[in-house]
Amino acid sequence: MTSFKHPCLRIRRRYVLLITILCLGLLHFLHAFPSDTDFLSKARPRGWMPSGTRGPLEGPGRGRREGKRGSGLVDPGVKIKYVGEDQNVIHLTEGVNRGPWVIDNLPPFLEVGQNHTLTLRCLYSDLCPKRYYLLLRGPSILTPPLESMVRVDDRTVEVEVRVEDAGEYQVFAWPDYEECPKWFRTELKYGMNRAQAMNSGVYISARGRPLEEGLDSCSELERGEVGEGRWVATGSIAEKWQEGAWFESLDKGMEYTYQPYSCKRPHVNIKDVPALLPNAEHIVFIGDSVMRGAFCTRVWPAFSESGKADGPCKFINDRDLYHINPKHTSYKAPEGREVKLSFVFADDRPQGALEYLTKEGMNPTHIITNLGLWLAPLDDAAYTSTVRTFLTTIHERWPAAKVVWRTTTDVAPQIQCFSDKGMTRQRLHTQHSISSALVPEMQEKGMKVGLVDAYEMSRSRPDTGNDGRHWVIESPEEEGWMRPARPGVGDVEGAVGDAIWEEMGRLERV
Repeated sequence: MTSFKHPCLRIRRRYVLLITILCLGLLHFLHAFPSDTDFLSKARPRGWMPSGTRGPLEGPGRGRREGKRGSGLVDPGVKIKYVGEDQNVIHLTEGVNRGPWVIDNLPPFLEVGQNHTLTLRCLYSDLCPKRYYLLLRGPSILTPPLESMVRVDDRTVEVEVRVEDAGEYQVFAWPDYEECPKWFRTELKYGMNRAQAMNSGVYISARGRPLEEGLDSCSELERGEVGEGRWVATGSIAEKWQEGAWFESLDKGMEYTYQPYSCKRPHVNIKDVPALLPNAEHIVFIGDSVMRGAFCTRVWPAFSESGKADGPCKFINDRDLYHINPKHTSYKAPEGREVKLSFVFADDRPQGALEYLTKEGMNPTHIITNLGLWLAPLDDAAYTSTVRTFLTTIHERWPAAKVVWRTTTDVAPQIQCFSDKGMTRQRLHTQHSISSALVPEMQEKGMKVGLVDAYEMSRSRPDTGNDGRHWVIESPEEEGWMRPARPGVGDVEGAVGDAIWEEMGRLERV
């Protein structure tokens, strides 16, 4: 074999070796230190996992959810519409910028009904959060609760995850700061809603036998028998379960529907509410702007001749004319019975809303209420006292009224951060626990009150929110850009509304 010894060739070989070493060093640097660009190759294969991954964990507190295993509600072979590599799951018309946080320790697959531990690592100490917002999106949607997270050290958080529906999922993560850095709003090159942890969007499969589903209508069960639920992809529901009346009632335009494991919840047409509540004379909604949004976008149009949010529910960006202005309408049932519907605004002094009802001589027969984000800055003692006093006053003034306490919806800091107003996920998680415990306390005092867990329904659906704390589109100006960005906006309020009318039906039977 001939050996080539030309000096120019030797020089070129040296350059090639030097360039190769420099390139490898640059790649290592980019993976270790974040910048404003995406750190990962866009060609991540399905089933990708980093080295050193662990499989399912066993031990105290870890194991299968109690319940009989069956065929499950979803068909794991049905592929849902996944989010593209360049798409942002919470803003489909924007891109993403990943880092300096990493989803690590992904197992080769998730075993259905089994706890797994995922690790999130932070590369820059001054940007390391105490918690993360983790989202698994596939045939169902899962966001682990805050208590499932453990901060191992200043840079590492472990999250315990359990999936109950088999199929293929995408995994996403965002930092969840107790106090958002001020420069997020002033100096960040890209908006916070573009920031994701590295490895977000990776695919992972869940295998195994899911829980056996209850298919009876949830309205036939007592509140304590309904139990927890999750968001299920409407298109992934197994064909054999699609013949039920609950499935036929669903809005097929909704990509996901919220369904309990123990029963199935049909969609309620708002116009049917007077018939569902034969004793209803005056239904009053009391709450903040979140409650107003639900009333003006879902309730009012159903009883308006125009089918739109008109009259006092027509959006005007004015505090007195729209935001806090009471709203009243009425509906005549087929049998001739008139049913009044009202919304009354409540802020951080909620007793004022009750004084208004008393002053106007109103006698509500049914009340849907929540004291929401206005109370987020209060400490536990002040919050407990405010809610207890509010519910006690309702019970004393209208003892015959059926009342649904709607827990406060969660916030989505990856859309917009409101930590400067006390609206953090940790604070709302705590207040959710407090107010949920006050409902049985009031029941023991004879109050006809039920619970609808809007917090639980909202905390895993940032993609259906508006600005990080509201869940519908009230302003027509927002409709044009927000609907393509978040096609599911309003879905949480739809699910909450169905649960409210179901709970009201139970109270009617008592």
